[in-house]
Amino acid sequence: VLMGGYDGSRRNDVWRSTDRGATWTQMNGAAGWTARDYHSSVALADGSIVLMGGRVSSWDYLNDVWRLETAGSTEQHPVHVYSEPGTYSVALQAYNGNGYSSIIKEAYINVTPPGVMSIYLPLLVRQSP
Repeated sequence: VLMGGYDGSRRNDVWRSTDRGATWTQMNGAAGWTARDYHSSVALADGSIVLMGGRVSSWDYLNDVWRLETAGSTEQHPVHVYSEPGTYSVALQAYNGNGYSSIIKEAYINVTPPGVMSIYLPLLVRQSP
């Protein structure tokens, strides 16, 4: 995950790579936090990311903390509804007292748009009286 930064103006965007940085997909063009550069972030064991501080101008620094929650679940049989067509990768992390193990399945789910449905009504033909 990449967040914020500076490319001529400060950003509050969020980008994600599922192929170890070969390609990137923008997840959000304007996240809820103030646009910034020179910030710090850390990924926690539960998958969430903490964003801290940063600079909003050459002379103005932030002293705030944001926690970006994971989109995962702790349920034994989680369910997720994909609202947009596309190809999605999935990840599984299993935890126990000895640590965790994880696996990623690239392009594992393919969601297609709903098909066009046609409804044909019976046609009644009458002769005029």
